[in-house]
Amino acid sequence: LAPLAWSPATTSTARATRAPRSWRRPVRLALAACLAGVVAVGVWWQYRLRWPDGAGWAVVATTGDVQGADQTGNATWSVGQELVTGADGRARIRVARIGVLDVAPGSRLRLEETHSGRHRIALQQGEVRARVWAPPYRFGMTLSQSELWDLGCEFTLRADAQGNGELIVHSGWVQFNEGATETLVPQGARVRLANGAPSGIPHDLGASAEFIAALRDVEAQATTMPVSDARILRLIRASRAQDAISLVSLEIGR
Repeated sequence: LAPLAWSPATTSTARATRAPRSWRRPVRLALAACLAGVVAVGVWWQYRLRWPDGAGWAVVATTGDVQGADQTGNATWSVGQELVTGADGRARIRVARIGVLDVAPGSRLRLEETHSGRHRIALQQGEVRARVWAPPYRFGMTLSQSELWDLGCEFTLRADAQGNGELIVHSGWVQFNEGATETLVPQGARVRLANGAPSGIPHDLGASAEFIAALRDVEAQATTMPVSDARILRLIRASRAQDAISLVSLEIGR
């Protein structure tokens, strides 16, 4: 049993090689701080998405001729109210807590509904630029015969009183609905809007004039076209890699 006998030297060596515990407290504090940060972000996010039913939106800045917003105290835009900008009028409106809407001169729009699950306005004419930070389908806009829903993005919408105009997506995606037809428009794409006729096929903002002319020719056809059609072949020849968004949207038969 001599090898198992107690030895002070052996014990002191074992104690000396134990891992120090000084690192544990900072790590626990760091983990607690991270957890608190995650909880705080979650609470803040939920606060942003909640909105009292029918509560007006804040009009945070105006220049020139702007009519329709309640100017008593802090300017607000209420449900059912029209906001009209004159030839020199501009307005910036806070979309509940989820975004910002910039209204250009010569515009007329109405706030249709606003609550925690959905916010919607009607653009009767003019131009707006929207920036929204929210889950999909929280913010939408209607035109005379169509509607669009934000999928978390920034976009510009222009339209005249008849509903003719264009949609340009600067970031993210927009879903454009026209009757039973749904079109997804990605970042960097434009869609032509036409009253009384189907809207155009999305195309890249950098598309060449030749490609756009060929695309307009294809859009004018009301029936499915075979891939061997001269107009389809002309469109393909004028295309770039960035024009794939248009090509995949075509209704092409064999």
